[in-house]
Amino acid sequence: MLNWILLTIVLNIIAYLIEFILDFMQSRKLRTATIPMKLLDYIEDEEFNKMKSYSLLRLAFSRLESTYGVISEVGILLCGVLIWVRKFSVQIDLFLYETIFPGSEPPDAQDECFIIAQGVTFIFIVSLSSAVMKTPFEMYRIFVIDTGFNFGARVANYILDQLKMFFIAFVVGIPLLALILKLIMIGSPVDWVYVWLGSAALIVGLFELYPNFLAPMFNSFRGKIRNAWSINVNKVLDNAVLRKLIDQLATKVDFPAAEIVCMDGSTRSEHANAFIMGSGRNKKIVLYDNMLDLLTTEETVAVLAHEMGHYKFHHANKTMLLQIGSMGFYLFLLSQTMYSVDFYKSFGFEEFDFNDEMKPGVGLCLFSYLYQPLGNAMSVLSNVVSRSFEYTCDEFALELGYDMEPPLIQMHVNSINNLIVDKHYSRYYNSHPSLMERLEHIEEWKRRSTTHRRTSNQQKITLKEETSNDFEDESINLYLKKTFHYKTQ
Repeated sequence: MLNWILLTIVLNIIAYLIEFILDFMQSRKLRTATIPMKLLDYIEDEEFNKMKSYSLLRLAFSRLESTYGVISEVGILLCGVLIWVRKFSVQIDLFLYETIFPGSEPPDAQDECFIIAQGVTFIFIVSLSSAVMKTPFEMYRIFVIDTGFNFGARVANYILDQLKMFFIAFVVGIPLLALILKLIMIGSPVDWVYVWLGSAALIVGLFELYPNFLAPMFNSFRGKIRNAWSINVNKVLDNAVLRKLIDQLATKVDFPAAEIVCMDGSTRSEHANAFIMGSGRNKKIVLYDNMLDLLTTEETVAVLAHEMGHYKFHHANKTMLLQIGSMGFYLFLLSQTMYSVDFYKSFGFEEFDFNDEMKPGVGLCLFSYLYQPLGNAMSVLSNVVSRSFEYTCDEFALELGYDMEPPLIQMHVNSINNLIVDKHYSRYYNSHPSLMERLEHIEEWKRRSTTHRRTSNQQKITLKEETSNDFEDESINLYLKKTFHYKTQ
């Protein structure tokens, strides 16, 4: 019999050690880092050292948090905490049932609705407990470390954002979880396919709902630039020029954006950015407000050319398909474990008798502990794809004649997390290449492009010389023929 709990613990410890080594490599990279040559004109030594100190502190604190996390997870699994939580969740459901239906008989343990309610309550308690355990670390990171380094813009919105996310998880997540548990209880060999198809529909639905319903809950969008609205009254002329250049670019690449809007990204981060959201007629180009203050008009258009590259190469659809595939992989593995009695007994749930009852909530929770390290591996694969997309779009903008170096430097030079990054650390954690990785790729593209032009020009010159020589040879032969013919006459 496979010892599932031992396998889960070993995999999580391996994942922790990998991340610890990567954190150490990143820390060593930061401690010995100096300002790159390309950035000497953009950042002062004092600011660079401050950014290094901030990043090193965040990195050390992250290692402390991850150490606490892996120790607590191992303790929860070995000490049978989940078994106690499951019993506690049953008592809560019985109490709620007696409160809502006073005087009624207790629900049958094999009743499908009661089993689903148990699963929802169990997962809700585990998730809430996990969030509570992480909250002190998150609070310290936001209110102490970030505030100490003057990153207070995020603090003002932190609590409100957490309440909004809890509301969405409660209103949308609980009914969705109940539906998933219902489908799992079908118990057929292909039950995971039903859940997968439902999850795929959900992913597509969220992709469509995000621009108009979810995104406005967390950020405000204003200034329909393409419809002649001004973002800043002091920049009306610049916006007029910007609108014209954006329209020209959109027409050139056949980009059917409904509108281009400005988002208050500076309220949560000092990082400047731009992105595309939605699809079809709901497609929007979103510009961070601080990006418009930071970049020139030409640099802003260069960034938009990069973003339009994502549209031209269908990167959003490819990413969505990758997410759907990843979800299918997760559900397939889930179906191979959660119907095994040995899987539950390995974690201490000896009282389960699957001839009489099925506990999908417990199975889903236990499998999440097992899948976490595998999820990290899937995330790395996703990063490989996403990073290739970024390189492709940089090249797309370069081929259109835009210089990507200045806007990239302006947008990322103030972020040490994206400025000095160990290459292995970056590939593991980051869905986007670091600033220096992108600048090196751009430099390599320019070298290839120059070499290609030189080769092409050389081929043209050689072809022209060969054509000229052929013409001269043909003229000489013709002259000799005529001369010989004249003399023979």
